[in-house]
Amino acid sequence: MVRFFPATAVRADPAVPRWVRYALCATVLAAFVVGQSTYSSVNEQAKRETAERVSVEAELIEAIPVTASGGKVYLTPWRSFQARWTTPDRVEHSGPVTAPISAKVGTVIEVWVDRESGTIADAPATSQDAATRAGWTVLLTILGAAALIVVARRLTLTRSSRGQAHTLEAEWRRIAAEWRRRYL
Repeated sequence: MVRFFPATAVRADPAVPRWVRYALCATVLAAFVVGQSTYSSVNEQAKRETAERVSVEAELIEAIPVTASGGKVYLTPWRSFQARWTTPDRVEHSGPVTAPISAKVGTVIEVWVDRESGTIADAPATSQDAATRAGWTVLLTILGAAALIVVARRLTLTRSSRGQAHTLEAEWRRIAAEWRRRYL
């Protein structure tokens, strides 16, 4: 059957763009709420970590030899050292730490340790970390929701266009039959 009115030429229901606009506005609002929530939770985490950890100076005692892992060489700007540090309560600890590859034995570096146990810990999160995580969360929320909206819009347009094309084809068949009876 020849289609005189291809589905792509059929106009969409004018209400569809309205719901898309509403969905996009709702997405931006939802992303804002999710971003605020993420920022608040990471900020709270940062406060807890700052209360639980303390920065101390550690002296690098000896370099830990790099072990070959299946013949693979990893290029990294960091290297492991055995180090010694003293916590604020004057207890001495030692253990492995990571330092810049250019560091030498005897170099003093800053490390974060757990306030109670004195073990090495990651640096506490900062407000910049909170803002970065919140920004990524907002961006990914908007992109994910926008992708869902695009898919929903495409499905709606396809379904609407097919229905309109079938209606137009039926109407054309009726008019074509009538025209043939009159003029042929």
